[in-house]
Amino acid sequence: MKTFSDVEYYLDSVLSSASFETNKRFLVEGGFGIASDVENIKVNGNSESGNKRFDTSFDFSKCEGNWLERILYPRIACRTRMFVFVFSNKPFQNKPDEQLSLETIREWVDLGFTSLPYVIRNKIIDNSYNLNVLVYEYEVTDVNSKGKLNESGYP
Repeated sequence: MKTFSDVEYYLDSVLSSASFETNKRFLVEGGFGIASDVENIKVNGNSESGNKRFDTSFDFSKCEGNWLERILYPRIACRTRMFVFVFSNKPFQNKPDEQLSLETIREWVDLGFTSLPYVIRNKIIDNSYNLNVLVYEYEVTDVNSKGKLNESGYP
């Protein structure tokens, strides 16, 4: 791989082979990132199958119990996951105190580029670049529709 475009093509191919089709790009200091679609996952971490995999709309009207029971005993409505690849020549640190909300990662998917901007596509890469892979998993409950970051990924 010689250019940003080569790295973009490789990462997009990897995501596409796992059925992530609408990946979005964003710029970071010293490089770029690619965010996968937000997918629903099962309790064991496997992807949901069929139409349920990428349908992240939540219908809380079918939740059991009255409003008080829902507050006292929240049930998990779904679990979601997103993969983010950050390719940059600047040191990257994943800081637990800078946790991203589920709404923020959805904005990445909504507002990101479908391909790298032309002005940086042909940028030559060298050994100073690193690839960091982040996995964001959230649990959405019937009373917390904004999603709660699963902190199991932090050391």
